[in-house]
Amino acid sequence: MFTDKQEYDISNITENDNSNDDESDSNSNSNDTRIVTNDNVFENLNKDDTFFRKSYYFVEYIGCISYKSIKIVFSVSRIYLLWIFLHYIASHSYVKFCTPNTISGFIISPFLTSSPHCNGLRWVINSGSNVINNMWLLLGTWLGSSFIVFKPFNADDKRS
Repeated sequence: MFTDKQEYDISNITENDNSNDDESDSNSNSNDTRIVTNDNVFENLNKDDTFFRKSYYFVEYIGCISYKSIKIVFSVSRIYLLWIFLHYIASHSYVKFCTPNTISGFIISPFLTSSPHCNGLRWVINSGSNVINNMWLLLGTWLGSSFIVFKPFNADDKRS
């Protein structure tokens, strides 16, 4: 999506009022389109338009950084998103299949809780809870360590 050299199509359409429409179409078609790279996108702007030039490169840089950051965050958090999804599904499935919300469900629930599918759902719920808790601990530890920077005192430092 974002590369060092992107190609742009810039058309320079010129209108000749004095010439025939067919001639102007043939002349404009021959000089109509040219392919340029990032280096000369702004050659048609005035030399005083550095704001537009800087804005363009800033937006392109932010877009590239955002794309790469989202890609890295998603690749790291896929396993956590899977555990969150499994925990959510297992929690709702356990209520539906192992502890039904009726009088007969209340009577049958002691027999259902020892069944294999309820044991499996309970395991997913407990493991998912542990993984989600550890995820928040890991995220909090990483954020805390990135904000707290320890710089040891250097004896050669002249600051007081």
